Amino acid sequence: MAETAEEAKRKIEAEHRARQRQHPVSLVPPMADDKATQILSHLRPGEPFFIFRAQDILSSFAIEAYLTLVEKFNPTGPQAESLVEALNEFRAWQQAHPQEVKLPD
Repeated sequence: MAETAEEAKRKIEAEHRARQRQHPVSLVPPMADDKATQILSHLRPGEPFFIFRAQDILSSFAIEAYLTLVEKFNPTGPQAESLVEALNEFRAWQQAHPQEVKLPD
């Protein structure tokens, strides 16, 4: 029997909490970009975050995987639209700058 969206959500949240206890995340300095500044302004003090760069050849795959999860749990929410926009921007940049695209350092 396939798991329901609610069961999958609880499982993901439980795995997330377990990983939080095992692997603490360090903060990355804020970026000057307007969109990044807007996003970072919503962080709580000490809240970790993660940034993808288009130069990372794996970034578009990661965004696509996250988009799939978002669509599963909130298919009509604005976050999916934002992720599609970001995915298109990443792919366009990667196509325009193939010499800059590489595996992460």
